[in-house]
Amino acid sequence: MREPTIGVVTLVTDPFSSGYLTFFAAVAAWAREVDRVCVVDGHSREDLPGLMDKLCGPMSNVEVLRTPATFWGSGDHWHLLQCNGNINAGIERLGDCDFVVVVGADYVPHPGVRLTLNQRATAGSGWWRFYRSKVGRSSYERRIDSRGIVLGPETPGALLLGVDRRSGLASDFPLVPEEVGWFADPITRENKRILAGSPTEPAGTVDIEVGVFGHFWYEPDACLAKLRRWNRAVARYHGIAPKRDAELAATERLHQIRGYRTKAELLGWDFPEEMKGLIDTFYRPGMLGGAILDPPSRPLALRERAHQLERRSRTQIMRSRGFRGFAEQQEWAALDVPRARPLPVAELQRGQDAILPGWARDAN
Repeated sequence: MREPTIGVVTLVTDPFSSGYLTFFAAVAAWAREVDRVCVVDGHSREDLPGLMDKLCGPMSNVEVLRTPATFWGSGDHWHLLQCNGNINAGIERLGDCDFVVVVGADYVPHPGVRLTLNQRATAGSGWWRFYRSKVGRSSYERRIDSRGIVLGPETPGALLLGVDRRSGLASDFPLVPEEVGWFADPITRENKRILAGSPTEPAGTVDIEVGVFGHFWYEPDACLAKLRRWNRAVARYHGIAPKRDAELAATERLHQIRGYRTKAELLGWDFPEEMKGLIDTFYRPGMLGGAILDPPSRPLALRERAHQLERRSRTQIMRSRGFRGFAEQQEWAALDVPRARPLPVAELQRGQDAILPGWARDAN
């Protein structure tokens, strides 16, 4: 009996200049664990293959997928579901693999992926969750949740990401596509596909573990700028008020930082080896991966609640002025129907910016 083939899909844009250095540890580790790695590139301005070769070494099983449909705009001027579209492009490219592991660009695997999935080779179709670990206040916390996705045999390409038609929200987990919509990229004007369908339940949880290091290399100001751009894109999609900087800072506990660990301290933690190599080369105190945080407090919780109530009031005011999100204006059609009218994202963004002056300028 042959061993199953395992593919990994991730998406990235300008990882070096944007401070997403963990990508290089992740792609190197996955390349050693699996048969194929598909990196969906949002049209990096960096020499992505050259940087990968320099920081990861030769990797013959890594493919960079870059097409007009994968273009990712700057600032908050893009469509939230571009994420799902890019992931789906990678899933479809790896459709001949027995397993497809869907990961963020900051997911660094611990050893054992191949052995675990070999044991699942005859478990039937479906999808499974796997475990994530994160940097905590005082340690590297293992297996804090099981939110990863593995598409099992016979399912890659049949289960994709998109909008959960039951809730109307973008889904982090696979669904069975039933409808298709299109949107016009606000920069390239490329018509891009988005999917909607019925949610699916996982077949279980597999014994795979990854470390997640999203903001590890950011300093507080750069992290806040990144959160602001992402949150405003979310607000555009849902038609809600964006979070203010104080609320964003509270989300990442930036106000609770009381110091930073040394490089030597972090190298003593139980990080994947590829991550330790990056820490040894690039880490400096002031980066959030080494932040020492005060514990949560009741005043902080009350402040977060006040932020939420204030944002809800701002949403009501904006909605009364005509602020609408992309989600409520998207047109859907059956999968076998010719292309529906693409959502005119650039036009809608201009209308949103007129209601919230300065948004477009401040977001970039």
